[in-house]
Amino acid sequence: MWWNYIISLLTAIPLIVMAIEDYRKREINVLWLFLFVLLVIVNSIHMKSYITIMSNMFYNSLILCFLLASISIWLSIRKREFVNPFIQYIGWGDIIFLWALTPVFNLRGYLIYLIISSSISIIYWMTYNKLIQKRHNLDSTIPLVTMAGITYFTYLIFNI
Repeated sequence: MWWNYIISLLTAIPLIVMAIEDYRKREINVLWLFLFVLLVIVNSIHMKSYITIMSNMFYNSLILCFLLASISIWLSIRKREFVNPFIQYIGWGDIIFLWALTPVFNLRGYLIYLIISSSISIIYWMTYNKLIQKRHNLDSTIPLVTMAGITYFTYLIFNI
């Protein structure tokens, strides 16, 4: 239906704005994030059954929780004390953004999405660190919403 195409295109607007904000400031506006979540959910409802959406959200949320717990355990072992990854390493905007995409993909698709977006993030970070950060003594954080957003934008383009 043409309605799905319009919603998909509208989803790109807050996605692009958030990616630019995240890249520039490592922050995203909560209103753009809310609009993005809303459009993703509306688009999912138009394209999938409620059972499929709930199943996708349940299993993909478990994967996201597992990854966050793994990050916390890894950082805690590395630092030799409990580390809450939300304090310094991962922003709530990043988590909400990744959670917002849980209804879009089935489990396999979400895993592939996470692997691709994480790979892009790591490549960006390694390149940025080597070429720019060390020369100018800049912050070495990863704009996760930007990199995950680029991956999702590519997915949108190829699935419209």
